[in-house]
Amino acid sequence: MNDAPVIELNCPFQPDMIYPIADLRKAADRILRGWQADQALSAKFRTQLRSDIPWAKSWNEEFFPLKLFADHMALADDDTFQWTPDGAADFTVRTSSEAIPLQCTMAYPIWAAAGDKPAGQIYHLEMRQYNSAGHSYRGGLVSEPCARDTEEDLKAWRSAITGALRAKLKPGYRGCRLLIFVPACQHDTIDFDFEDVVRPAIDAVENWPCCFDAVYVLDAPPAAFCAVRRPN
Repeated sequence: MNDAPVIELNCPFQPDMIYPIADLRKAADRILRGWQADQALSAKFRTQLRSDIPWAKSWNEEFFPLKLFADHMALADDDTFQWTPDGAADFTVRTSSEAIPLQCTMAYPIWAAAGDKPAGQIYHLEMRQYNSAGHSYRGGLVSEPCARDTEEDLKAWRSAITGALRAKLKPGYRGCRLLIFVPACQHDTIDFDFEDVVRPAIDAVENWPCCFDAVYVLDAPPAAFCAVRRPN
């Protein structure tokens, strides 16, 4: 008997509608249980092809990071969010004390062994390799181990975060806050405090306060959260 929750063909959240954070947490729990019960479904979310699940990419790169943000920030279940994919902010989060316009992006480690291949491409090759072989390797070679030390991992992630931040410095985002999701960053840099990994990468982009009111960098583990606000 398959107890996997039914995963809708359509995205569980619609643009411009206002939802409580509780609904986001429930959706995340339902999707996680679906992954655990159905390996084929989990594989489809990893490769996030529109022909499989049209909204998988939006979930992986926007809604799931928003769910992590809500947990890291200890947002109340009755705080709300609004998905605005055509606006400057991907989401507007409203709490009892403020409105938070969030622009979301991803960062992937820039491995030396990957050569000139874009970091996002390496990540998706890792996901495809995992689907076909049941495993993949960190470090840029994907299908075989790559010898590297902790300093290389640190450099790979700092370069990734700095690059993601620089890529988002656009006048149209002025007044938003930037949310950078760094999946597996804490795993790769476990020997370092998360803030010590992230803060120098943000500080390397000295002009970011001209665009964003704050930058949040996060991974899934509870300690993997760094918030930097624009100086007054």
